[in-house]
Amino acid sequence: MLSDEGVEQVSTEEERDEIRAKFDAAEDWIYEEGQGLEASVYAAKKRELNTLSAPIFLRHTELEARPKAVTAAREAVNWTMTILETWANERPEITETEREGVSGMCANFTEWLDGVETEQAALPLTSPPAFKSTEVTTKLEPIETAVRKLIRKPKPKPPKVAKNATSTATNGTASAANGTASDAAPKAAEDEAPKAAEDSEANAEDAPAAEEGAEETAQAEETAKADGEDAPKEEL
Repeated sequence: MLSDEGVEQVSTEEERDEIRAKFDAAEDWIYEEGQGLEASVYAAKKRELNTLSAPIFLRHTELEARPKAVTAAREAVNWTMTILETWANERPEITETEREGVSGMCANFTEWLDGVETEQAALPLTSPPAFKSTEVTTKLEPIETAVRKLIRKPKPKPPKVAKNATSTATNGTASAANGTASDAAPKAAEDEAPKAAEDSEANAEDAPAAEEGAEETAQAEETAKADGEDAPKEEL
């Protein structure tokens, strides 16, 4: 593993040689003096070897993890600043003080990140890192917590309508309905009047014809009666 290209980038030849020598010595110790010892002795020897190799493997891991953490953190800060501007127009329940508080946290975080990135850029890869990826995540967490809290902040309830206002509105609606009915009644009477007049005229026109029919009927009855009276005389 020490011959891995990534490990070679973050370690010196002297460091790698020292670690190899220590591991070779530990192997010899196991077969010579380490037989039948307590488990705690082996654990102590393992910790000793890890102390030598851990810094190198940490630098190797951070060589990839740190840039990813920085990129993700800057994207999160940019998103946060954008959402704060949106909330200024669309979320009146989030106060200006609350927005400025989160904005200030973002500014402080960005200032810290810019500083440690500058320090890291000045260091050789074989030196202990100026900052680790876990530090980025830890320092970003308070901002994310504050944003989540504001996202969950409930919107204000709509104002309650007073009972008097509701009664007034109801009465106004009823009055309007009554007014409409009152206006409709005269109009209906006006519409019925011409129709009644037309019916009266039609009845008046039919009256002479009815009288003439009655006279003709009466004359027919008198004629029939006269004929009846004359019939016995003719037989005699």
